[in-house]
Amino acid sequence: MGSTPKPLTIVCTTEAIATSPEMLALAEQGHVVLNLPLPEGTDLVIGPECWRMTPLLMKHLPIAIKGARALRYADKKGTEQPGAKSIRKATGTRKRKAKVQPGDGPASEGQVGSGTEQSTDQSNGG
Repeated sequence: MGSTPKPLTIVCTTEAIATSPEMLALAEQGHVVLNLPLPEGTDLVIGPECWRMTPLLMKHLPIAIKGARALRYADKKGTEQPGAKSIRKATGTRKRKAKVQPGDGPASEGQVGSGTEQSTDQSNGG
């Protein structure tokens, strides 16, 4: 039996999934795989540890394992759980420089032009 640094306890609700090659491989790695059939007539299982996994979805098992590990082994010192939205405090106002587009007119006093502006003086004395 192998050893994984972050073992999980995995509950399967059908024997077909509990005895699948993927689950047997996880058990070999050191995870605990349990087969706990649901009461007959159960249509929906709800809970924070629930992941929908049918035989057709087994290709996504690594994603479920990664997510379960992230939840179980999250830093308990106040680190947010994966997927939680963080609320950032404003640190101050940010001043953004306006972009001057070519053709917006001559550069006003105090602005530095790119040196490619052409005079737009339309006076007769020019």
